[in-house]
Amino acid sequence: PWQRMETACIAHTTGLLDWRRANQALFVMPPWHYPESIKARVIALRDEYEKIFVGLIDDLPLRKGIDRRYLRLTVIGALSWSLFWFKKERDTPASVAKQILSILRGGIDAAV
Repeated sequence: PWQRMETACIAHTTGLLDWRRANQALFVMPPWHYPESIKARVIALRDEYEKIFVGLIDDLPLRKGIDRRYLRLTVIGALSWSLFWFKKERDTPASVAKQILSILRGGIDAAV
């Protein structure tokens, strides 16, 4: 399950950071900024996309008490925010995705 999750995170980040596409608008614009003419369609696309991560996260072996919904929102949010700070001279989309997932998976507190 973790390998599938990593693959999805890499695909998400790679697609997001492909500047030849309009993928970015789906993940960085809040729904209330969409023009009314496309709002319902864009929200439906986002919901369908999130279902992929719902399934992936449902399959993960997580410690008790982890809220899978918040994990999903955190993963997608953290990956998507790379749009604002990514520098291709420093990282690759795959390295960004792997690092973010590794941090979330392992936690950051050495005492835990």
